[in-house]
Formats: sequence, structure tokens, C-alpha cells
Amino acid sequence: MKKSTVLGKLEKRIDEAFECLYEARDVLSNLDDPELDEAANAFVEEIEEHIAEGVEALQEVVDNILE
Repeated sequence: MKKSTVLGKLEKRIDEAFECLYEARDVLSNLDDPELDEAANAFVEEIEEHIAEGVEALQEVVDNILE
């Protein structure tokens, strides 16, 4: 499989994961509790950072393997 194809599919799935994460956060935000809303947003931000770091690492591995 071409590197661009692999990276494109990876990006699509990561985007879908983000959408699910945001939907889960919205469930909590809809409870109209400021403390819960703040905690949910902090949780999402932390997960976003971890995912971004992981995606960078995966892209490097894919680049090295499919060169």
C-alpha cells in the first residue's frame, strides 16, 4: 500500500476518533453542570494531546517503513 494511502486512512480514522470524543464530551456538557463541563473539557484536551503525539510517532514509523 502506498504511504499516502496509509497516512490518509490513518488521518480519517483519527478524525473519526476525535468526533466520537467530542460527542462524548457533549453528552456531559448537556448536563449543564459547570464543574462537570470543565472536567470534560480538560479530559478532552488531555486526550487530544496524547493522540497528537501518538499520531506523530505513527507517521514517522510509516514514513520509515514505506520509503
